[in-house]
Amino acid sequence: MFTNTRLFLNVLAVTLFAGCYSHTPKQSKTDFEAFPVEKKLDEVELRKIDEFTPDFIDLHNDSILYFVSANGEKRYHFALYHLQEKTFLHPLLPAGRKEGQALGFHSYGFENNYLWVYDVNKEKITCTGLDSLRDTSSNHFIKELPAPGHYYSVQLLNDSTLLTSGNYDAKDDYKIATINLMNGQISNQMTPYAPDSSASFNRAQKMAYESFLFVRPSKDKCVLASRYTDRIEIIDLNSRKSIVVKGTEGFEPEMKVVSGRDGRKISISGPNTRQAFVRGEVTNNFIYLLYSGNVDGTKHLFYGKYIYVYDWDGKPVQRLELANDVKDFAVTRNDSLLYTYNPLSKFISVAKLTK
Repeated sequence: MFTNTRLFLNVLAVTLFAGCYSHTPKQSKTDFEAFPVEKKLDEVELRKIDEFTPDFIDLHNDSILYFVSANGEKRYHFALYHLQEKTFLHPLLPAGRKEGQALGFHSYGFENNYLWVYDVNKEKITCTGLDSLRDTSSNHFIKELPAPGHYYSVQLLNDSTLLTSGNYDAKDDYKIATINLMNGQISNQMTPYAPDSSASFNRAQKMAYESFLFVRPSKDKCVLASRYTDRIEIIDLNSRKSIVVKGTEGFEPEMKVVSGRDGRKISISGPNTRQAFVRGEVTNNFIYLLYSGNVDGTKHLFYGKYIYVYDWDGKPVQRLELANDVKDFAVTRNDSLLYTYNPLSKFISVAKLTK
């Protein structure tokens, strides 16, 4: 299931202003250098996807695979495939600017039997019902909620509370905060960028530590998985305490600081930039993160062959090795099956995680 986030990468038009943070690889001390278990998965091909080219895949209620199109290919953002019946259902969420439609989104998920997306262009949360999926006459639209501001990654905690990360223009110096979608009030700022320093992070520094945000289904914890450094940060949403886990290599962000069209400094990828985590899934038991490790310029930069697995206390559990590089994956709620999408072969495959 997708209680985590799927994020679409923005292409920024920029004018080079300054150089990299460093011309030599930046390393930090790791918390571990290897996973206690390394396992190669035995994958079985289920179906070739010739009808379209999904950007992401997801799984809802362990029964329906969701194929996600960032730009609304075939005029819809979600194609639904029933695993048991081996057939496609009616697609969801039309592409467009009107109410009940979406131009594009950074984050999405499932909550109380509806699908929600965060449309950064419209600055709204759009909710689509998942009842009567076989009813082709229904538009399934429920409601739209204002979500002012621009965030890299968000998660819906309940019908009225949004957990946010990646607001680099915020005056505060915290990585995550909540928004009340009924009144727009921001609160519960937690996890400072520089907990051991009185100096705040500037905009470019915050962007260098850009992360995917995933929320545990029980909603008591979340995890930030860094894009440009092999570290994760697990945050207890009740105590507001966090732990950082670095490894296995301990590389730091190698970004270019540039000036955007508005003249403000930002961070973008450069020739020395490495991608760390590129996709993720979470269950109540584990955190699953697709690891790239590729350097900018690599042909399949955002693909990965290894999935890093952690528990919610930050303990490294195992490294899963796939047969090929994949673009995305999904996991059943009981951690028994893992589905992958190979964009080169266009096959959806499945592997058993437990014997």
